[in-house]
Amino acid sequence: MTCTRVLGLTMVACVWLASSCETQTVCDLGGPLCTEKVVPPVVADGAVDASEPDAFPSEAGIDAEEPVDTRPGCTPSMECADPDRPVCNQGMCTKCKSNAACKERGDAQPLCDEMTGRCVACLGHGSCPEEAPACVQGACVACTSPGADANVCSGRNGQKPVCGDQGRCVECVANGDCKASNKPICEASSCRPCRTDPECPVEPGVCMSHEDGRCASPAESVYVENVAAKCMNAAQAGTLATPYCGLQEGLTAAAGAGKALVVLRGPKAVFGAVYAGPAKLSLVGQGGALVAPGAATGLTVSGGQLYVRGVTVKGGTEAGVSVTGANTRLSLEQSAIVDNAGGGILVENAQLVLKNSVVARNGPGFSGAAAWGGMLLTQPAAGSRIERSTVLENKAPGILCSTRIEGIDVFVSGNSTIGISPVCGFDSCSAPGPMCGSSL
Repeated sequence: MTCTRVLGLTMVACVWLASSCETQTVCDLGGPLCTEKVVPPVVADGAVDASEPDAFPSEAGIDAEEPVDTRPGCTPSMECADPDRPVCNQGMCTKCKSNAACKERGDAQPLCDEMTGRCVACLGHGSCPEEAPACVQGACVACTSPGADANVCSGRNGQKPVCGDQGRCVECVANGDCKASNKPICEASSCRPCRTDPECPVEPGVCMSHEDGRCASPAESVYVENVAAKCMNAAQAGTLATPYCGLQEGLTAAAGAGKALVVLRGPKAVFGAVYAGPAKLSLVGQGGALVAPGAATGLTVSGGQLYVRGVTVKGGTEAGVSVTGANTRLSLEQSAIVDNAGGGILVENAQLVLKNSVVARNGPGFSGAAAWGGMLLTQPAAGSRIERSTVLENKAPGILCSTRIEGIDVFVSGNSTIGISPVCGFDSCSAPGPMCGSSL
């Protein structure tokens, strides 16, 4: 004999052996094997009351052997909560088979992982946002999260290849992460050009901020240091170990070899020098670099473009600096031109850009019968200007010009006659400070 029990939508069948249960008992899956049989009441004519439930549902036409689908039902508007069966398909929650099915859910898991049938937020790092760039087990998380691939940032974005402390992909966390030579400094997770020499700790310790912002390399540099124990003026000189003794030898060698930089190291003075171009060259002083020209001009520029920073020219009997000739340019920055008997800076038909420098106690020099002290600019080329500089206590006019030039935050004081000739077209700022005169 066979007995059946209905469990929700599921028909569970069992077999009851006559020898296992006594008379008036039935097999019961929910309790003991045999329980008391409920006998339906008998009506007057002996028929069974049809209003009572049949004690044997299997006899009511239900096939106990037919399996019943127990998956939860759904409608397009009803979300399937089971992550293993996230998609509603023909009224039943099933595994996903396409991104489109997951996207229809309208949540933060629009992609289908066809291997698992689950809807996920990502299938790879590239589908994750910047604030959570790593794809770990179908979820977008911070690149610092457990399980995140160490190469997640370098693999997804070449512009931001490093995992930052906040879990985002960034350009850098240290200077060593900055690979572009013209952006060697890491600041606020981004690479930028250098701004000052201390930001370049490797030899020669020079920031080429006036060019592209790279830290200069020994390969592009010529060294000058007037120390008898190690310097020499031979062809093989100019290195850190064996520098040139003289500035002229250094400038000539750099121009001939196509070097970009001459590093002049003090404190021992060198004689003056001439630069005639034609190329662009930088001269950067370190350690109190000093040019003591004696009976000559300290620095003569008669061609090309010369950038000078951190150099003092002092004590010559002629002009401290002379810049002459069309297509000649001198940029002089963070330098001092002082105590030169023939005047401070002489410019004739050339371009001068003077920044954050001091011109003091020079002169008087003479141009014909006219005396000058700090600066004499005769037909200065277009683009000539003086910025954030101090012209002080020169023994004749501080600044004489043959034509108008640009002057920005220039402090001029104590010169023996006039401070700035009216032709120059600018006036002195009122008092030395952060926005008036040189910071030297």
